Amino acid sequence: MFVRWLVDLDMIKYLSFLLFLGHTLAQSIAFTIDQDEGKLLYLFEQKSNIVFKIESKIGDITSIYIFPTDSIASMFMINGDTRLIPLNSLPLGRNLNLQVNIDNYSIIEYAKNYSTYSRAGIVGAITKIDNYDFDYHLKIGDNIDMGIVGKLKQVGAHSITYNKNFTSYVSAGITGKIESLGGTKFEYYKNDSYSEMAGYTGKLYKVGSVVIDINKPYARTEYKSGKIKAIGNINFKYFKNSYQNSVSGVDGKFKSMSGEDDRIRIWFDKNIDAFIADEIKKFKELLDSGAITKEEYDTKKKELLGL
Repeated sequence: MFVRWLVDLDMIKYLSFLLFLGHTLAQSIAFTIDQDEGKLLYLFEQKSNIVFKIESKIGDITSIYIFPTDSIASMFMINGDTRLIPLNSLPLGRNLNLQVNIDNYSIIEYAKNYSTYSRAGIVGAITKIDNYDFDYHLKIGDNIDMGIVGKLKQVGAHSITYNKNFTSYVSAGITGKIESLGGTKFEYYKNDSYSEMAGYTGKLYKVGSVVIDINKPYARTEYKSGKIKAIGNINFKYFKNSYQNSVSGVDGKFKSMSGEDDRIRIWFDKNIDAFIADEIKKFKELLDSGAITKEEYDTKKKELLGL
């Protein structure tokens, strides 16, 4: 007995889209990189339909994007398309360097002039937008020494904790930085001889299960010392400190990225295509001025284009 299968191309496209979307849903973390400096600028983490933007330098949330649906939030996490960011930008409070973006809302509430709110400096801060509650750390207990009075404590169902004022945390500049966000743990580099020499003490070391590996200050590798070596299974390389690279002014600059990691997305602060075009233009100017040979120019161009 033979069974005849009828192929519906529209259904195949739809199923392919679902598979693609399912793949992107797993990528709930994105990192924005300054590729020339080899530094992490921002971290984006998706929690259902909410995306939290965290500034790496300060280890704290600077923006919250509340999307209409989980799927639109997932689409944003593919490449950080700013056109998808909700239109209305609302500052959470006068004393908070933090904003929330949402398209439409029908209810909004603010912290009243109660003594507990006044001491925490959050009078007038948003406490509710539609079904999303915003809670803050009050001026009690260790919050003062940790420097987290008035910082976000909870957004909807997602709680936020910060690192305590342990001696090792204080010396590394970790105290007061995000410790967890909705169940995702954050870890930072502590003081050691390598981190001090390369200047990555207190920087992000791990987000969930994703490790951010930094190049150590080994001999003859100064050109990449302190720069990102890998994020998860994504590896970064930089132009070596050779004579030609130094003359060309590209030693230590971003050269290539390789590897795959289904857990994360990597976004460049500068569009990678524009970056490559700019670098090729610089080498062409060096060629025209006689600073490098045609062979050297062709070699560098091939390296940049990954040929």
